[in-house]
Amino acid sequence: MKELFEKVVEKLSERAQGERELSYSEGAVGISSLLYCPIKWELRQKYPDLRADSLEIEDGYLFEREFKAVLREMFGESFEEEKVLPLEIEGVKIEGHLDTFIELPGKVVGIELKHTKMTFVSDRFPYRNLDEVPKVVFDEDCTVYLPAHYLKQAGMQKFVLQKLYPDKEVEQYLFVKTLLKVNGRHKKVYVVREVPAVSEEEFKEIVRKFREERAPRYPWECSYCVFKDAGLCPGIEWKGEEKESPLSEEARELLIRYQKLSEELKEVKGLLRKELSGPAKWNGKTIGWVERERQKWNSGKVWEIVEKLSLPKEEFFSLDWRKYRQFEKALRQAGIDPDREGLREIERKREFVL
Repeated sequence: MKELFEKVVEKLSERAQGERELSYSEGAVGISSLLYCPIKWELRQKYPDLRADSLEIEDGYLFEREFKAVLREMFGESFEEEKVLPLEIEGVKIEGHLDTFIELPGKVVGIELKHTKMTFVSDRFPYRNLDEVPKVVFDEDCTVYLPAHYLKQAGMQKFVLQKLYPDKEVEQYLFVKTLLKVNGRHKKVYVVREVPAVSEEEFKEIVRKFREERAPRYPWECSYCVFKDAGLCPGIEWKGEEKESPLSEEARELLIRYQKLSEELKEVKGLLRKELSGPAKWNGKTIGWVERERQKWNSGKVWEIVEKLSLPKEEFFSLDWRKYRQFEKALRQAGIDPDREGLREIERKREFVL
């Protein structure tokens, strides 16, 4: 039966992928590629068949296929999937692929589809009770924390659409299927947000970085890179932005939230210090006021012993609790009692732990 289930999963993966294969003209770069490590794009040209294999990606493919099928039924010839968005900036040939595109009289609408594991909300989220959260959340006030690179990609797509359709109104949306976390509980929803276009200066800066800075754009990028996993790239340390940049509205909200939670945690901890008079069990661990043993070592005498026993100094350069037992064992094997030799003092102290 093991072989049967493995074959079924293989077929499911093939169906999820379907015929979804994006094509680019020679040397063209996709909009999403501009937002990630340039080395990844270069390696993809050499190894086009090397792809990430995960259920999350397959679920995303299935979600896209169903969404596109519905729009095709609703709009017929006015609908186009994977619309190519051509543009050349700073000598770089760009070909974006917009998941769904609808052309209407006087207006064009672009919709970029995303399928994510989990999404958080800000304190301004209008629903405090999970049961009140609708199936479709229209995030007009930006109260859902959507990934910045998703927003950037959609904003770049709108920039190109405005170039392609200068005489029409252009609307660009992110449509995200996600697990929304509200007050510690979760609910699967669709999040819809209209996205503004990036400026031409911002687009040019993204292209410049792609040409000149061969490094990851995000701290997590190498961890999820199939080319690094395959040994085709050693991975490059993420250094972040060299120059200070203004905080985004989302970052400001998160910092305010962090500050509030930190203050609340201090207050709660203070109340617990008064409420717990001794040790207590909580989730399998001991919390509250506990008596702990502290060891204070005489550093001068310690180094004399280390020299005398020819112990590797780097092992005990920073003598902390992780090395106490190891060091004491080495001493006792050499016939030295650390307490009798005055190498340490042991004191017991009550401490509050959570």
